[in-house]
Amino acid sequence: MALTTVRKPVLHNNVTGLKETTHAFTRGIPDSFADGLTTRGGNPDIGLAREQKAERIAAIEAAGVKVTVLPNYGNPDETYVRDTALEHAGVLFMANPAKPSRRKEIAPALNDFKSLFRDVVPWQGTHEATVEFGDVVYIGKNTYVIGQSERTNRAGAYYLMSAMRDVDPTLKFVLSNVSGVLHFETGATPVTNGILLRDPHMPVDALIHNYIEVVTVPNRNGYAASVLTVNDTVLVAREHKEVEEIVVGLSIPDLKVVPVSTSETARMDGSLPCDFTFANSKYGGLKANVL
Repeated sequence: MALTTVRKPVLHNNVTGLKETTHAFTRGIPDSFADGLTTRGGNPDIGLAREQKAERIAAIEAAGVKVTVLPNYGNPDETYVRDTALEHAGVLFMANPAKPSRRKEIAPALNDFKSLFRDVVPWQGTHEATVEFGDVVYIGKNTYVIGQSERTNRAGAYYLMSAMRDVDPTLKFVLSNVSGVLHFETGATPVTNGILLRDPHMPVDALIHNYIEVVTVPNRNGYAASVLTVNDTVLVAREHKEVEEIVVGLSIPDLKVVPVSTSETARMDGSLPCDFTFANSKYGGLKANVL
């Protein structure tokens, strides 16, 4: 596939050292939200879930990001666009979910993102090679962790690494086994390029410690180890005050810590990073209608 985007070095925020972002894409909470995949009991309040999603969108906008809300198509998990689409250096990569219900999201997502990005890379691996981008987490220094989970297998990880290195040959990848949680990012997320929060329910491979310091949250707050860093702001689950205090206690200069409500997405195994696919217009990959 010929790619037309002009390649530029990945831009990093001067507070967190993680990727700088200018745009975010998400979907609203669908009417079928309660029918989504979950291991947490489900039964969300749809109205409250929509209010909480609006709160998270407002927090992203306050971090200097333009948010585009894409159409809904009735798929119960489609609000979690991060699992299906990932941008790197202006190029948008599509996933190949393991669950049949989530594969239904790919065709409409592909059409939507083709209208937004100049270069969209559809899945070209085998049907059996699976990746959901909830398992693909940028930890800084041009390095991604790819979790090998129930949703992302080794064949999918290797296909993705090859496809992304076609765009950026300097990328580094760390493979890590995932257990005890749904995706890698539901068990561990970076606050900065030097600190990874971890749910104690998820073991972290020893190799990761060579790349980033791991801070483990209390057992009762495991869900809230999944934070969302956007530019100089970190969103944390309001329902887990102890984790907010841990992040504040890291004393990272100029870092804003913003609590947001997550109770209803938590019932459906949704974490803060699941909500958004991020991009940076400075790479030239976004079409004019998005800017």
